[in-house]
Amino acid sequence: MRSTDSIPRADTDPWTVPQSVRDRFVQDGHRFYFPDGAPAFRDLGRRLTTPSENTQVIHSLIEIARSRGWTEVSVTGTERFRHEAWRQARLADPSAPDGSIRFLPSHPHEGAVSAPPAARARVIARGTSKATGVRFNIAVAFEADGRAGAAIAQSTFHHFADYNWDPRMGARSFVDEPPGDGMLRHPEVLAATHRYARNVALWLAGVSTT
Repeated sequence: MRSTDSIPRADTDPWTVPQSVRDRFVQDGHRFYFPDGAPAFRDLGRRLTTPSENTQVIHSLIEIARSRGWTEVSVTGTERFRHEAWRQARLADPSAPDGSIRFLPSHPHEGAVSAPPAARARVIARGTSKATGVRFNIAVAFEADGRAGAAIAQSTFHHFADYNWDPRMGARSFVDEPPGDGMLRHPEVLAATHRYARNVALWLAGVSTT
């Protein structure tokens, strides 16, 4: 059994379930099922439990936690379940249609990042090159253990550079690529980037991102 337990705010309803989650599953009391009748999760108010490691279920549990104002969440279960809940929290964006961060600044010189097999690490974001169609890793998160703290490896530091957030600030003289204007034309892209930077900073500091 996998579960999430909470430290909620005092002013929140312990039974709130977002409509997006209700639309995804069939509800019978405090139990939720997939459309084919398979159990999805159980809502115990201050605790959510599931027999599943389904990504959609984990995403829904994160949505519920956020809607209830849970300030801290304790996740138990298999390593895969804990890693996926951890990944979902890093990419949470309440303002996005699907509740997840969808945009980051791109750069012509994205590097290669991967999760070392022996480390407590996981790829948390991937992208697709518009030039080649090749999928690549954008970010790898390293979970803290007894020997080292948490860390994030990005495919490029340009995800956090002021020039990439606002090209009107100008670039160094050695930059010869023409600047893009996507961040200026699409404010939701910049908002998602700000949200990602916030999530990463809070997580590295050991603070909940929900």
